[in-house]
Amino acid sequence: MNEVDQLQLPPTDDPRWRRLLLADQPPAFRHLVSQLMFSRVRLMLQADPSEASIAAAAVTTREFFQRQQHRVQEDVQMLLQALESHANMETAR
Repeated sequence: MNEVDQLQLPPTDDPRWRRLLLADQPPAFRHLVSQLMFSRVRLMLQADPSEASIAAAAVTTREFFQRQQHRVQEDVQMLLQALESHANMETAR
């Protein structure tokens, strides 16, 4: 079992997803498939920034990284770091 097998992404109702999805600067993913997925989700949110769309985007993003974690390990790590930095920004306020 490798390191990524043990990683757990937060549940989709965690407020860090909302902050990450609506952030001015998205994570700099290394893999094209991650970049494309995240761009698609952000475009979806630009068209409809409702709370329901944000929740759907969190589900889509989390499911993608859960399914693809063995193919895009570096991006999963980057995602977890981005989520953690958004949590740290919240506690600093």
